[in-house]
Amino acid sequence: MNNAHVCVDWLISDIDRFDLDIEILRLTPERLDKGLIFWQWHFNFKDEGGYIGFQLAENRKKAIFSIWQPIKGCMGELIEEMGKPVYKCLHDYPWELNQKYMLTVKIDKEENSGLWWIGEIFDYKNNTLTTIGKILIPKRFEKLKEHNYYMY
Repeated sequence: MNNAHVCVDWLISDIDRFDLDIEILRLTPERLDKGLIFWQWHFNFKDEGGYIGFQLAENRKKAIFSIWQPIKGCMGELIEEMGKPVYKCLHDYPWELNQKYMLTVKIDKEENSGLWWIGEIFDYKNNTLTTIGKILIPKRFEKLKEHNYYMY
C-alpha cells in the first residue's frame, strides 16, 4: 500500500485555531478486517504535538483527536504512545466517502494550569458540528506553530 504525505509550512506562529477541509475519495481496500487506515493532520506546539482525523479499523469508522504530554482531558483516555503520555479521544463516527468535512483544532478556554484545546468535525452535508474531545495542555506549549503535516 502506498502512503502519501503533504507537509504544510507557514511563516506565522502562535495560531489559536486551524481548520482543514478533508474529503475521502476512495477507500483502499474496500474492506479492512485487520490493521488500520488513518487519515490525519499532525499539528505542533512549541514543545509537543498532536493529531486529528479519521480512522478505519476492523471495519469501524472512527474520529480521533490526541495531544502528547497533556495535563488532562475529557471525552477520552490517557494512554502511552511512542513512549510518551498522550490523551486520546477516539469515537465511532460515521464518516462517508465523497463527503466533505472540516477538521478544527482550536483553543477552547484558558485556566490557571494551562490551555484547553478542542477537536471538532463539521459535516458540510448535514450541517452538524461534533466535538471529538477537549484536552488541557501546559501553557509552555503556547499556541499552534508553523510546521504541520497531513498524512493518509
